[in-house]
Amino acid sequence: MKKVKVLELQKSFGKYEIITNEISRYKGVCGVWVMYDNHNHLLEVAQTTDVFKELAYDLSWLLKKCSHDGDLQKRYTARRLFEFNQKFDVLSCDKNRTTAKYRTIAENVEEILVYLIVEDRAMSRDKTVREKIELEIAIDNKALYWNAFGIQRKLAKDYYKNKYELK
Repeated sequence: MKKVKVLELQKSFGKYEIITNEISRYKGVCGVWVMYDNHNHLLEVAQTTDVFKELAYDLSWLLKKCSHDGDLQKRYTARRLFEFNQKFDVLSCDKNRTTAKYRTIAENVEEILVYLIVEDRAMSRDKTVREKIELEIAIDNKALYWNAFGIQRKLAKDYYKNKYELK
């Protein structure tokens, strides 16, 4: 898998510092990106029609501090797709499941490295092609916070079943 680093964050005194930020080079670019921690654990994988737009949004949530004004009440525990997925709670201060995921990552990870997969298939304009690559990377590497949506959930479950349960 050929990849290029587009973002690197390191914690210093409990707050992330941006070490590398090349996401603006990918405005309007379709792609699949992967996020690792400093122990080389795959945290997240995603496909998108605009790498810059998506990673800028995700970065804003990684850098945001959750309000401590009583907004820390648990709303629910996020549903997990596979047993390797990390359990986490969605709190009152979280906008949604996605922002809760990034808050949890920010609270627990010292270094974040994000890479763009730079292979023709991964940069395809065809969402179905990108989603297939995304789910295969997520499952093959046991992405801790990855989740599938819509038809991709069924495809992911089928891929997992064929890869791991039928052996």
